[in-house]
Order: sequence, then structure tokens, then C-alpha cells
Amino acid sequence: MRLHSLLVFAAATATAAAAPNINGGPSGDTCVDALTATTGGTAFDTSSLTDSGFHDASCVGRDGFTDIWFTYTAVASGDFTVDTCGADFDTVLRVLEGPDCSTLTCLVGNDDACATSTGTNFASSVDVPLTAGATYFIHVEGWSSSAIGAGTLTITPPPTGDTCAEALPAGAGANPFDTTTLTDSGFHDGSCVGRDGFTDIWFSYQPVLTGTHTVDTCGADIDTVLRVLEGPDCSTLTCLVGNDDACATSVGTNFASSVDVPLIAGTTYLIHIEGWSSSAIGAGTLTITEPSTATGDTCADPVVMDSFGAPNFINTATLTASGLPTNCGTMGKDKWFALTQFSPFGTVVTTCGGTSNDTVMEAYEFGPCGSLVQVACNDDSCGLQSLLRVNGQFGDVFLIRVGAFGGGEVNGNVFAFPQGPPDYCLGNPSAPNNSGSVGGAVFVDVTVTQPVQVSGYASHFNSAAGTPVGQTVYVNTLGATYQGFEQDPSAWAPIGTSSSISVGFDFATPMRLDQPILLPAGTFGICLVNDGGGAHAYTNGTGSNETWTSVDGVISFTGGAGQNTPFTGTPFSPRVWNGGFCYDQVNIGTNYCAANANSTGSSASMSATGSVVVGLDTLVLQTDNLPAGSVGYYLASMDQGFTANPGGSAGNLCLGGTVGRGMGDQVYSTGSGTIVAPMGLDLPFNLTGRVAVNETWNFQLWFRDTDNTGGPSSNFSDGYSILFQ
Repeated sequence: MRLHSLLVFAAATATAAAAPNINGGPSGDTCVDALTATTGGTAFDTSSLTDSGFHDASCVGRDGFTDIWFTYTAVASGDFTVDTCGADFDTVLRVLEGPDCSTLTCLVGNDDACATSTGTNFASSVDVPLTAGATYFIHVEGWSSSAIGAGTLTITPPPTGDTCAEALPAGAGANPFDTTTLTDSGFHDGSCVGRDGFTDIWFSYQPVLTGTHTVDTCGADIDTVLRVLEGPDCSTLTCLVGNDDACATSVGTNFASSVDVPLIAGTTYLIHIEGWSSSAIGAGTLTITEPSTATGDTCADPVVMDSFGAPNFINTATLTASGLPTNCGTMGKDKWFALTQFSPFGTVVTTCGGTSNDTVMEAYEFGPCGSLVQVACNDDSCGLQSLLRVNGQFGDVFLIRVGAFGGGEVNGNVFAFPQGPPDYCLGNPSAPNNSGSVGGAVFVDVTVTQPVQVSGYASHFNSAAGTPVGQTVYVNTLGATYQGFEQDPSAWAPIGTSSSISVGFDFATPMRLDQPILLPAGTFGICLVNDGGGAHAYTNGTGSNETWTSVDGVISFTGGAGQNTPFTGTPFSPRVWNGGFCYDQVNIGTNYCAANANSTGSSASMSATGSVVVGLDTLVLQTDNLPAGSVGYYLASMDQGFTANPGGSAGNLCLGGTVGRGMGDQVYSTGSGTIVAPMGLDLPFNLTGRVAVNETWNFQLWFRDTDNTGGPSSNFSDGYSILFQ
């Protein structure tokens, strides 16, 4: 089970109690007596220390007890990880800066982020940007009066690229680098390319598209040697391709490198760049160009599949046979597609109605072609044609293989539709036939008859496949429609952002929101603003295609306009947004067993979104009215019950029978009084199996709190009951 951490950022100033160290050397007992921490691990023990009196709840929502202080001088600029994971007691952690101990500003704090081996004491971890050469204060305190003991303060600097283990993350496009301050990592592989270089730099890269990529350092002002490698770790690397000289720089004498290499989406590769000579050090750019076209002839070259019911063309006459076995019929020449799951409920893929040929179809998890994992297979479902269903999480990628039964050829189409409940999905059925401006806006009115939650959607872009794209979602705060407000910037407020990789003009690109958007019942003017990477692909309005409604009538889209410059340019109408989304029901269960008031004066209350359909794993539990900075975990049982103040808690247990502790992820933290927790339907660790159809499960949150004296205590939310289908 994963552990969720919450980094609570603040800019709070507090004053530390200063006390001299009577032992003659720093003990860490006060801020002015801070120990010096080093990069890596610094062991400590608070058994003989006291409470320095420094508390800053605005940094992290807990004022602890016995504490210890460190100073640390950053060895580089970038995002550092600071943690006490593995400590044998429950810690609270803060990283602060200031000219001295009398004036400290908190950069980041954390209560619980990593459980120790005891399973009940929770240590702390933060990620924090630091500046090379600057000195910072690190404050570690116990969560309660009994939280004292030994631990290790671990400080992990950002990767530098100086070794394989410190490889810098690279993305598609330009990745600037400079080897001036780096060294020779000692890695040389003359069998990959006939030169063992000198000063080098490492990158890691995970492609989002499968196919032949171009990797180069063209334009670098140094002579480079380039390798692309793969392996389970840095100790076992296999060179895929290497190059010494392939592109001359502008100076005409230093030669940079370029390779073409087939890569698999989702696989991590290492890119090694070294200087040809000892003097070959300096700046350059690693450029990675992803494939823009695919034939679908092999697993490594799949065609991106549209998943909104649009036809995906199959013609295996010019293709070859993969030769892979099938579990539901022999297959000759075949075509491969890459399907990104847009619907949270899965996807139906079918050749029914698309071809008269006898087809066989398979689905695999996306991965290396030599070790594919099959997830579905079908021969005959509608006559001699095929239909299969794939289920995963939003954004998961599957490989779809289509061929003729027994050999031969297939000519026709395969279709992909969001899987049910189909009433929960709505998309524009019209194909895009117009384009806007890069960075432009598109407007649409959305009407919902009951509260819904949207965690992702799809949008068409006029950009090549493989282009990074993003959008900001705005809502009209002044009216119930976008109409009349297109050129009024004051009417619009951002409510979410999304990002993805374009799958091309003819296909809807799945967009993942940074956080779910909740729409109450009503009509809303919505605007999608492109954050670069391409223009909107619209549908020209014809009247009949300017309004469309979900089967259940819960949601409908009306009208549309486009705009080249968001909120100021001339609106073009009708320009109908071309996309769609699936939505989750809200409040899908029943509250019972009212909770006692906690330290906020309110009672913690549960709700839920997602689907009650078993196997879809879209259940999300939410608990509100919690103390800021509280930490807790969910309990689950098939039985309701009532136990007052168990273990001295200030709350009541509303579950009976066998109670599972740690439903979903084990520990959740909050800084704002709310916990939003994706559950899935795997049962807690002391139960077995999964939630089943027609079962009713009851949920409750246990959380830490303080009593009326400020001492440690705990409490419970109310109960929440859900009948699964």
C-alpha cells in the first residue's frame, strides 16, 4: 500500500528559544546549538534532549515536544528530499530559513509521510527547493511527549547527471545541458560506438510513443559521443545504438552526434553523452524527436486509436504477420493499435459493423514487445467479427492487435467506444473540420441536472502526434453562459489544468486534470484555453450539431465559439468544441452514525464520488471538517456497529464485525481539513479479496486530533454506507 504525503507550504515567522550548550559542543537541543547535517544520512538521538520551545503550527499542523536542530548548507540548487524515514519514533519535520534563530521562515513542513517498521510510528518527509551555498535550519520534533529516540536525518540532493545513478530526466524536445562542472563517470563502451570519451553526462528518458526516435546533440559547442542504453539498473546496461560524429556544429570542427533508435512507450532508457577528448566540455542541447507517423505493422509501431467510436482503418494487405500466438484462434497478417483509455469505466473495441472479414482481436498491456501481457482476446462475437473489453485506469495504454482468422487479410474498420455505464459518457459525435490559433480559446455551455465530478476529458488538437499539449479550464463567474462574456477577462476564473500528448488532428487526445472538477446542478459557461503545443480542432456549427445530451439526460453541451486570443480577441461563432468526457456520480452512499465534534468544533463528515460498479476502481472517499494537518486512515466493514470512545478516543467507532484497517492507501494527511482518497476496491490488509457485486460496505475515517488541553487524542468521522453493483 502506498503512503500519501502532504507538504504544507507556508511563509510563517516564529521565534526560537535560545539556550547555551553547557557541554561545550553543539548538541542540537536548541536552534543556536544546531548540529551540522551532511548530504546523505546524519544519525541522531533525542533521548537526552528537551523541548526547545519552538513551535510553528502554520508550517505543519502539529506542535510537538522534544526536538533536535540541524543546519545544512546546500551542495547544489534544485529540489532536495529531507526525511526521517526509519526513525523509531513519530516525528514532525520542518525546513526553515532565516538570517539567524531569532527570525525563521518556514519553507515546508510535514507530520506523517512514511511509516517505520513498527507500523504505528510515522516519520516525516519533504521535498524542498534549496539554493547552492545557502544554509538552512532543519527542525525535528516528536509528535507526543513519548516520541523520543533514535533516527537518521537523510538529505538527498537533486540529480546532477554526473553518474548513471544521478541521471537527469529528459523529455521530448530540447534538454539543455552543461558538462563544465562534471567529471568522468567511468562508463565506457567501445563496442557500442568506437570511442571511449572523457567528461560525461547522463539522462533518463521514458517515451510516450512507441516507434523510431531521433536522439541528437546537434548544435552543441563540444565534440560529443552519444549512446542510448537500456537495462534493469545502472549495473547492467545494454547499448541499443551509439554515434560519434553525425552533425557538425556551426564552428565547423566540433562534431556532435545523432542516432535513430526504436523505443517502446513507457520503458525507461538511459542516454549517455561524453566528450570526445579531455577538452570537450561545455554546453549543449540533447534533442529528442518522437515519431510522428506509424504503420501499425509491428508491436513497436502501433497506430494511435481513436476511442470515441470513430472508424480506425484496417488494411492488412500491405502488412506482415507478427507470428505471435493467440489464445482464441490463429491470425495471419495483423495490424497494431495503441489505445489510451479515456473513460474511467474501460473501453469496448470491436470490428462489428466495420468489416465483412472473419477477424480475431487481442489486447495487451503496453510494454516491451518481447514480453507482452495479454488482457483480452476474442474471435467471434457478432457473426464472424470480434468484440473485446479492456479495463484499466484513466490514461492507461493498451496494445490492440487485429487480424484475419486463420490467415488471409482484413479490410475495414475497428471501433473503440467508452465502456459503460454508457449513460455516464458524452462526446461530440461530429468530426473536427476547422482549426483555431495556437494558444487560443474555445467556449461551450455545460448543463448538468445533478452534481457530477470530472477527472479527465478529451479534446481535439491541430498538432502532430507526439506534441505536448495542455489546457486551462475556466468557468464564467458572472453568468450562467459564456455568451456575451467572450471578451470580458473579469468574468473568468481558472478551475483546473490538464496536460497530455497530442494523438493528432483526427483523434481526440485524452486530457488528465490536475485535480477533479466538481460541477453542481446548473448551467456553466466553460472556456478551454490552450497552453501552447497546438490549436483547437473545432467542428463548424450547423445548428443540428450545436447541442448534444447524454443518454441519461444528466449533462448536455450547447453552442460554441472560438477565439484566437483568449478573452480579448474577436469570437468566431459557431465553433463547436470537439471533445467529450465521462463523469462520476456524486454522493453515491448514505451517511449514518453522527460523529462527535473534534478540535475544530465541527464533526468530520464523509461523502463519495466515482462509481459503485465493481471492477471499475473509481471510488473516491472524501472526509471534510477535519483539523488542519490531521493524519488518518480509512476503516471498512460489512457490518455497522457502535463502540463509544474505543481506546480512549474522543470519537465513536461506527463499524462492527470484522473491521479492516487501511482501506485504500494506508495513511492520508491534510493541511486544509479535507482528505480526498482514491480507494479502489481491494480490501484492507487484514481482510482478503475485493469488494463484490451486491455487497454493502461501511466506511469510517480514524484521525489524530488534540484534546481540550492540546494533548494528543484521536477521533472518528461519521459512517458511510455503499451498496456496490
